[in-house]
Amino acid sequence: MSSCDGIEDCRTVWTIIWSCLVTVMACTWVAIHLNVPSPREGFVSRTLRRIGVMMMAVVLPEFVVGWAARQYIIAGRLAKDHEEDHKWTRTHGFFALMGGFMLYDGDRPIRTLTPVDLETLVEDGSIDFPSITEEEIKDRSKGDALSKGVALIHTTWFTVQVIARGFHRLPTTELELVTLAFTVLNVATYWLWWSKPLGVQCPFRVPLKSGTTQSHSDSSKSTSVYVWKTSLSLIAGVVGLAVFIAFIYSTFIKGKPGKRGSPKVIALTILDALFFIVGPAFCMSMYVVEGLRIALVSFLGMGLGDEDEIGDGAMNVPSFYAGKLTPEEAKRIGVFILPAITIAFGAIHCIAWEFDFPTHVEQRLWRMAAATITCAPVVMFAYWAFSSTSPRRSSYLLGFAGIFAVVVFFFYITCRITLLALALSSLRSLPHGVFQTIAWTEYIPHL
Repeated sequence: MSSCDGIEDCRTVWTIIWSCLVTVMACTWVAIHLNVPSPREGFVSRTLRRIGVMMMAVVLPEFVVGWAARQYIIAGRLAKDHEEDHKWTRTHGFFALMGGFMLYDGDRPIRTLTPVDLETLVEDGSIDFPSITEEEIKDRSKGDALSKGVALIHTTWFTVQVIARGFHRLPTTELELVTLAFTVLNVATYWLWWSKPLGVQCPFRVPLKSGTTQSHSDSSKSTSVYVWKTSLSLIAGVVGLAVFIAFIYSTFIKGKPGKRGSPKVIALTILDALFFIVGPAFCMSMYVVEGLRIALVSFLGMGLGDEDEIGDGAMNVPSFYAGKLTPEEAKRIGVFILPAITIAFGAIHCIAWEFDFPTHVEQRLWRMAAATITCAPVVMFAYWAFSSTSPRRSSYLLGFAGIFAVVVFFFYITCRITLLALALSSLRSLPHGVFQTIAWTEYIPHL
């Protein structure tokens, strides 16, 4: 362990930020395995979609792990179903789930094929079962074991050095702790998606047999619904961001220095948030609440949704499509896997409970936000379990439970943003021990 007597033996703020940025990039840009895009989708649209998924992974990485877990389970089931007759592996299952098969009539694409579509069309004689080997699928992938291994080695190095700092009683920055939470989930994502092709741009052609026909439906209606839902979600996000800015302004700028962390200020800020969010939402319209509910259902759908329905004429599967879980699989993910992942993610942030913060207010905010992101997902999953088993006579109770889950979801997103903001703001005042290095960790390969 270096005593940090010279600049060559010390860490700097920039090196800390750089290691965290590289790790987050490995956890999002490299680790996210997107579904196959539509042939009609241009480069700009594909890039924007990737950036959007990346931003979602930064805010809700635990749900991305749930999405990967869902695909892993269903891909394994598909591989088992077609292993004997068609020599399918888990890679084939992933390829089918990500929209890797496209139905063609001559040279004209008709629609993307889900695993259910494949079985249905083969049974009625419209197509032959597609013949593609695992090596051919991997040849379409833009990533291999080497590229995935490099990113995995770097994230492992980051995890080891943070644990080593705790072992040597050296302080760790809040930014590194936030990045550690990403890293832990990233290792799980890498393991789940190790056999999934990365960056496939062109689907495999499945020709329609001569003499058979397929209906062509206009998908503009589903597109308009998607735009409508996305617009509502964006409106809800803008409103939430405005409240967050108002919170920071009233607490750190407008408030008096001696009263910025008082319980009265915090209570008034919470009341202001409730007034400016819940009040206008119910007085003017229910669209904002509906937008939040759609966002909540979409995020839960990464790991729990039943996105087995794809519009007629769709040229690609939805961004977070993973097929339909069986009741036993849904129970396994919803009751055990996802709650464990989300609680572990929040618990990592709670490690900084006794860390030194620049101000006492920031410490209290960190504690409240960390406790919220640890407990809030349990409420959201409880709502999912209740809504999936509740009879119709409980519709009113289900509606109130849904509103409560939406409010919890909003505060969850706010707390995630708050933790990221506090992690960055804490860099302005760091204890001296943060800059000390552990020499042996530098010998581990990393970026």
